[in-house]
Amino acid sequence: MVELRPLRGLRYDLARVGDAGRVLAPPFDVLSPKEQEALYSASPFNVVRLEKPIAEPGDGETRNAYTRAAETLRDWLREGILVRDAGERFFLHEQDFEHGGRRYSRRSLLARVRLAPAEKGGVRPHETTLAAPKEDRLRLLRALHVQVSPIFSLYSDPDGAVAGVLDASAGPPLLEAKDLAGHLHRLRPIDGARAHHSVLELFGGKTLTIADGHHRYETARAYRAEREAVAPTGTKEAPESFVLMGLTAAEDAGLVVLPFHRLVRRPAPADLLARLAPRWRVARESARIPASELLPALAPPRARSGSIGLYDGRALRILEPAEVAPRLDVDRLHADLLEPLLGITPEEVARREAIDFTMDAEAALRAVEEGRATLAFLLHPTPAGAVLQAAEAGRTMPPKSTAFFPKLPTGLVLHPLVA
Repeated sequence: MVELRPLRGLRYDLARVGDAGRVLAPPFDVLSPKEQEALYSASPFNVVRLEKPIAEPGDGETRNAYTRAAETLRDWLREGILVRDAGERFFLHEQDFEHGGRRYSRRSLLARVRLAPAEKGGVRPHETTLAAPKEDRLRLLRALHVQVSPIFSLYSDPDGAVAGVLDASAGPPLLEAKDLAGHLHRLRPIDGARAHHSVLELFGGKTLTIADGHHRYETARAYRAEREAVAPTGTKEAPESFVLMGLTAAEDAGLVVLPFHRLVRRPAPADLLARLAPRWRVARESARIPASELLPALAPPRARSGSIGLYDGRALRILEPAEVAPRLDVDRLHADLLEPLLGITPEEVARREAIDFTMDAEAALRAVEEGRATLAFLLHPTPAGAVLQAAEAGRTMPPKSTAFFPKLPTGLVLHPLVA
């Protein structure tokens, strides 16, 4: 089962940095170069300088983005911008945000979680990973020896027992601020041996499913293996034996899951519609309409579960599988359409050679109209419960199968891998 620990984290001295919301950032994998630059401009202390540093012209192997991040970290520690907590504690993170005209509030427990081999332990993946992001994160971790951003994981709390303990145990906010996206964050400490014991007792029989951060989790494993090779007599409680996580109940009312739509960059065969039969049938066809009107049509009860939207620039079509089977839509799309009908292999998907991804359905349609893609496949979200079931069954989903919105922010608490 999962092993949790409180952490003695690094946090910003808010008296030194000013507006706390301006030092927070999304995790590295969702930042475009434009967003990265905007975060650099937001504050000289924005955590993006550690999470996704920018190399300067003329940098080479010995001085690069990673060494610059290490220099920044040393400066911030020396100047008191980042300060180590006096003792170990858990944190409750509350994140208020809007999506689709509705307001949500999502809660996460921030903690250290013991790393475990893939074949055992209380942490389960649900998506496959790619080599390049893992190499990038490992180079950064070697330079910093600090885990900058928390991995986002899910647990089951059907009776609300964990929620009740967190509510009763969390103290007044240490931080309350809006980030650049307008999301409100509150960071509340959970202190004291009794509260810690209650949290540990509740999680003692649980398992965790990684929602976001598969690459960072595997990177943490690789870093631990490197440290063990250097110091094989290291203790079980060594800092690198744990990883920083944000834990959210799958039943949390603020848990929003969005789909990743697929953009095909390979020329579409002229007889694609004929190839779809007999595995797929066109249930509905229409001219271009706003994506906001199309997406509800993809979900039950207006269409059979497993329906997928297809746009080729001329018409929108809703495809329904001929076979009714308990399979996830994203699995069905890859196994029964992309590979056999369009010849897009899992390796090409992993390398993004013939396909790209977007959470924005309207942007997916525009990409086809502007010639940046030949086809757009639109999916409805994979429910959080289905993600847990897939992980429990030991099945990994294709890359970019789920988009939990919004991401956990980077910069609330950092986990140093030094005693």
